[in-house]
Amino acid sequence: MEYGHKGEPCPVFQEGQVFHTKGIFGNDIPGGFCHMAWQALFMPVNVLAGGGRVLGQDDVHIACCTDGLRPVVFKIEREGNEE
Repeated sequence: MEYGHKGEPCPVFQEGQVFHTKGIFGNDIPGGFCHMAWQALFMPVNVLAGGGRVLGQDDVHIACCTDGLRPVVFKIEREGNEE
């Protein structure tokens, strides 16, 4: 592959990590969180934090960072819905 990381996973995140944020409008990025991933996620995070719904879902949204070669998928939940 000319570009890419030859199947290497994202070096920032590990499967099963949990992050919490209380702020809205993208101003409360969790410690250790990738800034590029946060840019892709802060809109649905803000909608849920503000009491809204994303794509008709009440309290959960699945989103992905924008790294096209080693994307990370995130399950975003409104506080109180942890399983």
